[in-house]
Amino acid sequence: MSTFDADTFLGTETDAPMETHFKPVPEGEYTAMIDAVVAKEVNDSPVLDVTYIILDDALRTEMNMERVSVRQSIFIDMESDGRIALGENRNVKLGKLREALGQNNAGAWAPRMLVGAGPVTIKTINKPDKNDPETIYSNVQRVAAAA
Repeated sequence: MSTFDADTFLGTETDAPMETHFKPVPEGEYTAMIDAVVAKEVNDSPVLDVTYIILDDALRTEMNMERVSVRQSIFIDMESDGRIALGENRNVKLGKLREALGQNNAGAWAPRMLVGAGPVTIKTINKPDKNDPETIYSNVQRVAAAA
């Protein structure tokens, strides 16, 4: 049960300025686990947002964060009947992720099976927000089986 009390929060005073920029995860390769997956639509295209938790104590200390996370957005090719499309040049990024996790085999599989999976090796890159170049986003560029 949460200890958050909205009324107490609204009356809580602070006497120092707050940060105005989020420090991005340094670009590089990290060992990570999948924390969450969210399905959404972007411009009428299905997208799977995969959130990874980076397993690196030194990075957590450097960033002053209990949990360091990064995201990978994977556009999904779908069949007209709503199934995930299979075959040549279809859902290659999703296939690479499943392969890295040992989940790219014949048999029943669903995107929810990604949650909690890993470890994997991820490569992160940083990109500025197209509307605010001072805002930098850390994203996953590549996923491979953990060494």
